[in-house]
Amino acid sequence: MGHHSKILIIDDDRPLLDSFSAFLEDSGFETLTAPDGKSGLDLFRQRRPDLVLLDMRMPGTHGLEVMNEIRELAPDTPIIVVSGAGVLDDVVHALRQGAQDFFIKPVHDLSLLEHSVRRALEHADLKREHTRYQQRLEEDIDSRTRQLVEANRKLQEEIRRRDAAEAAMAASLREKELLLKEVHHRVKNNLQIISSLLNLQADAATEDATRRSFMESRQRVASMALVHEKLYQAEDFSHVDMGVFLRELIGQHTCAADQCGAIATHMSEESLQLSINQAIPCGLVLNELTSNVIRHAFPGNRTGTLRVHMTRQNQHAELVVEDDGVGLPPGFSASEAESLGMRLIFALVGQLHGTVEFESEKDKGVRCRIDFPMPPAPYAAKGEPDKKITAEVPILKE
Repeated sequence: MGHHSKILIIDDDRPLLDSFSAFLEDSGFETLTAPDGKSGLDLFRQRRPDLVLLDMRMPGTHGLEVMNEIRELAPDTPIIVVSGAGVLDDVVHALRQGAQDFFIKPVHDLSLLEHSVRRALEHADLKREHTRYQQRLEEDIDSRTRQLVEANRKLQEEIRRRDAAEAAMAASLREKELLLKEVHHRVKNNLQIISSLLNLQADAATEDATRRSFMESRQRVASMALVHEKLYQAEDFSHVDMGVFLRELIGQHTCAADQCGAIATHMSEESLQLSINQAIPCGLVLNELTSNVIRHAFPGNRTGTLRVHMTRQNQHAELVVEDDGVGLPPGFSASEAESLGMRLIFALVGQLHGTVEFESEKDKGVRCRIDFPMPPAPYAAKGEPDKKITAEVPILKE
């Protein structure tokens, strides 16, 4: 702070008081004067000066008492003390209580007084600016702290809300999984009941053709029941392990054809997962092809082998069913065949949005290849090798 700052001079020495006042006014300051401590304090309360020049020894109120009063009224107001040569102890006490500077009477070089006044005012300005900056900083910290506390509160609320939502979703998912498991269980049981009824009808039939039709239908129903059984047993209700399915399906066929114990089945360790929407038609196709091989490929006492394998190639699955039996009759066209089994095969491959082709050579067997698209396996990492399922069944007849 420079010119026009108010300086309060409190001194009972009138010539010194007038000298200080005149000099400081000539230096650009506004001065206020008081001849004793009491009037000086009254003037301080009224005018709030920027700096005080204070004599330590005056009649009435001691300079240290005046200084303490000023400190209580305005702690940041700088005070410069003036004292006689014989009262230096007062100066020491004043400096300890925060006085900015001191002068010993008589003051011969008033320019030193002006320099001390300006330095004290500048120091007070810096101190006030520092206080304001610190207050702003504290206010900013308080504001940021409140914002962080509020943001943290909202975050905790959001976390609790999401935790509650996730818990509700998990509970709902468990409930739906239990319900879906029960549905698959009941569908499997109902299909097995239908299969048993068809078996009873087959036993009651008097004609071989009728009995065969019932047994073929029973095996188709059993194939669908097997899909639901695998889903019921699986942890993931959305996919069927075709390796396990294939092994059990072929086992059902060989046992139904009175080949239990005479047919050995080999299955590779790898497996292939299909969704229920693909597993059912694929299982029915396998059922028809396997049934045809067992019933027609090896007439009489002929022995042979049935091979089944499935491979995933990127976004496609390939199913191959082949045998080394007698082959298809000359001129036979699978796509134009009128049998229910062949019509089912083409219809089911259509449901899979795939293609089917038959290759046959007399006395060297039939090879059926089916290709259909499939989504990426959800469990497979990028770059995982293709999965392959293989079953090789020797057909042994006495």
